[in-house]
Amino acid sequence: MSRCRTRAASVADAAHDSHGRLAAVAEAYAYVEALRWPDGPRCPHCGNARAYFLRPGAESGARRTRTGTATARRVWKCAGCRRQYSALTATIWHGTRIHVPTWIALVRHTANHGELPPPGQLQRGWGLSAEAARHVRRLLGAASADLLRSGGVGGRAQDRGELLLAALLSIEGGRAARLRHAAVRRARPLRQRGPVADYGDA
Repeated sequence: MSRCRTRAASVADAAHDSHGRLAAVAEAYAYVEALRWPDGPRCPHCGNARAYFLRPGAESGARRTRTGTATARRVWKCAGCRRQYSALTATIWHGTRIHVPTWIALVRHTANHGELPPPGQLQRGWGLSAEAARHVRRLLGAASADLLRSGGVGGRAQDRGELLLAALLSIEGGRAARLRHAAVRRARPLRQRGPVADYGDA
């Protein structure tokens, strides 16, 4: 775990000012990969351990998404099912738009202080929008409660942040999808004015 701890320190220290820094994001993905797959990448879709790393552009160190945005997300392609995946695929952070270094720093803060700051402080100190701050608190709160129900976080407490991050990454598949769904706060639609036939009551 020494390699992981070295990466953890560098990622956490740079988390606040790493937004938009592709090198920091790539390093964060490599750190998460080492925690989730200590024996090498394994496809979250089919379980195959053979995969090919899709190298980013040699000059920019990044690849372009379908919308043309530069990203440093480290992507693998399974040799079995041929599907692409990253270290966040099928986890509670699947599809997240929040930078990975930010998530790592937030998890470490949770592990060291027991909880996250209020949403307003997350907005001011971490550069999150109001909705993102609320989402972060809901998701990490739900995932932490799920870990407690399943037996808590095991391992030696040499680095509580790393232990919690590894435990959260172990929540996969349908279990992770349920937590992501529960963390999304959907606004209730406004009650229709006028005829009430759509509601079936008066």
